[in-house]
This record gives sequence, structure tokens and C-alpha cells, in this order.
Amino acid sequence: MRQLQLKEEAIFCADKIRTASLETNPFKYIVIDNFLSSDLANDAMLNFPPLTDPCWEHSKDQGIEVKSRTTWKSEFDIPEHIVDVIRIANSSLILDAMSELFDIPKLMPDPYFNGGGLNVSEKNGHLDVHVDGNYHDASGLNRRMNLLI
Repeated sequence: MRQLQLKEEAIFCADKIRTASLETNPFKYIVIDNFLSSDLANDAMLNFPPLTDPCWEHSKDQGIEVKSRTTWKSEFDIPEHIVDVIRIANSSLILDAMSELFDIPKLMPDPYFNGGGLNVSEKNGHLDVHVDGNYHDASGLNRRMNLLI
């Protein structure tokens, strides 16, 4: 997407965050239907890599996690169209909106994609509660939030 289109998409998404209803039980969260425009969402889905692609790491620890996640190291590893969604999610427009709604100042994205990126849990997959991943080794910061799309 072009810069202006990306900015318009980010503003659209940030406005949805700002007007979302904050739930607090069992923790703070929001659910937003149609968060991305249908064109952006469809383009990203069409470029979603198959699980046979070498970009995936597969975990099969029964009882802990049975899933696949991408092994991206930078935004240059991300497929076309999906990188647009990542750029929007990592933008200051989205981070500011989330900071305001959740009252967590100075949120930062993860430019190292350490544990982030695409994740897939197939049928009978499993992802247990993770309380060991709150410290981000590369930045020295604490993880505070996840954005699931």
C-alpha cells in the first residue's frame, strides 16, 4: 500500500480502538469486529504463507504449546501485504490509541519480532498461559500487551 493509504488505515483502526468498549474481567481487553478494512484483510490472507514454508517454526510440546509461528527477524522478512498490517499495528497511531485506552503509557512495538509475527494453532493445537515471556531480551523492556488480529 502507499503511505497515505497506510496512514488512513491506521487512523481508521486507531479510531476503532478509541471507541471500543473496554472489558476488565478476567483482565483488560477489547474485541473489535472488522478491525481492518476488507481489502487489507483479504490481501493479507491471500499472502499468508503455507505452513510448509520455511518461514515457520513448529512447536509440539504437548500440554504447553502445539502451534506454528514465523521466524521473522525484521520487517524485510514479512510477505507483501502482510507487512502493511504489521506496519499499521506497530504505528504510533495504534500504540497511542492503545496506550490511552489501557492506561499504559509509552507502549513500544517489537522491531525484533521476538515471539511476535504470525502464529497458527491448528485443530487440536494448544497454547498454555505464558508467564515466562514478559521480559524482552533484545530491548530490556517488559512485555505488556498483545494485539491479536
